[in-house]
Amino acid sequence: MLGIVSSAVLREKAVQLVAGFSRDIAAPAKASRKTASPESVADGALQSLFRSVAEFCSEQRLSVIGRARLARTLQDELQRQGFPGDMVSKVTGAVTINALAAPERKNRAGG
Repeated sequence: MLGIVSSAVLREKAVQLVAGFSRDIAAPAKASRKTASPESVADGALQSLFRSVAEFCSEQRLSVIGRARLARTLQDELQRQGFPGDMVSKVTGAVTINALAAPERKNRAGG
């Protein structure tokens, strides 16, 4: 059975996800002796965000509609926290595409 998640739970999760994303974007690369490029820091932060979103969706067994609601709530939170529009679009688009192509969804569909 697919999970139904309230708007309040989605908003709370979006706040947590954006907080983690903000930390990852701002944090210097400690593992590398060289200074990390802004692109590599952003890519790493995005990958971490995508993993966190995928884990939440899997744990909650969100349907496509639930995943879309999460993506929209995440978009609203990114905008509320003042992220640039192009970054908000990129993150929201990628989260939405990943939600539609999630591996566990393919496995349930038999493909």
